[in-house]
Amino acid sequence: MSSVSQSGPPPTPVHHIPYNGYLLRNVAIAFTVLETIFVVLRFVSKKVGRIKYGGDDWLMGAALILCLGFNASALVMLRFPAQGHHIADIIKSTPQADIVTLAKFNVIAPILYPPAANVSRLAILVFYRRMLLKKTEWIALHVMMVVLVLKASMVMILAGVSCRPFAYTWDKTIHGTCLDTDRLYQIELAINVACDVCLLLLPLPMIWALHVNTITKIGVLITFLTGSI
Repeated sequence: MSSVSQSGPPPTPVHHIPYNGYLLRNVAIAFTVLETIFVVLRFVSKKVGRIKYGGDDWLMGAALILCLGFNASALVMLRFPAQGHHIADIIKSTPQADIVTLAKFNVIAPILYPPAANVSRLAILVFYRRMLLKKTEWIALHVMMVVLVLKASMVMILAGVSCRPFAYTWDKTIHGTCLDTDRLYQIELAINVACDVCLLLLPLPMIWALHVNTITKIGVLITFLTGSI
């Protein structure tokens, strides 16, 4: 087993906070509960209303499973004593084997996140597809679908092959090279923001063309915006 330097980086301004893993735990638990409740209510409401399940419903169910898997991976990582502590403290007090194991788990998150985040977006687009009538709207919708699938696939693949050899992903003491993953995730974030804005804007022309009063249009708009968020 290769060794890790015991010096570590210098303390940061927030080094006085020895542990913040509870933040990750609280967020993972909160979203696990909320995501489950909302998706279950979606299926129950359609069952009660005797509305046939559509492709968007099954995609949302798949998105829930993926998100629960992502949340579970975060909670599993918290079982390692090193998770949530400052890197300097980890290097000083954590056995080498535990550091390597934790680093391996950290490889899972960037692979699970793209499908977890984008399948729910695809579900929303499939829902929109049943209502959008204009050719330009259909083209925009399908372009977004292709972009989401390609982006998620690209990020998953690059996350899995970003370092050569693969073991260099978690063990920087061996000889190897890595892509600039920070740059990759910044690009992904920019695309995510652009896609989310498009999700918010796509149904606006259709809603504003409804033959109802302005108050009703605003109410429908708020409902769509809430669902998109």
